[in-house]
Amino acid sequence: MIPDRASFTFDIRSASQELCRKLGLSYQIMTSGAGHDSQNMAQVYPTNVIFVPSEDGVSHDEREFTKPEDLQAGLTILSAYLKKLCWE
Repeated sequence: MIPDRASFTFDIRSASQELCRKLGLSYQIMTSGAGHDSQNMAQVYPTNVIFVPSEDGVSHDEREFTKPEDLQAGLTILSAYLKKLCWE
């Protein structure tokens, strides 16, 4: 059974926001209407999702394109969060 809605972990979101500010990365809190594996994972593990923008908002389509610098920003925040998690 797929949950209707996932509640993500506030502590992860707060830590991610703090890291974005420290790293000078822009961020936006958003609600996604898309289904993700994280919906199921959130029932068992602390979970969150990092989205990076796609050109013209096109997603899950052969026309989807994300700029390398946006991919790098997503990787930077993920890496910073994992490093923080490992050293806590």
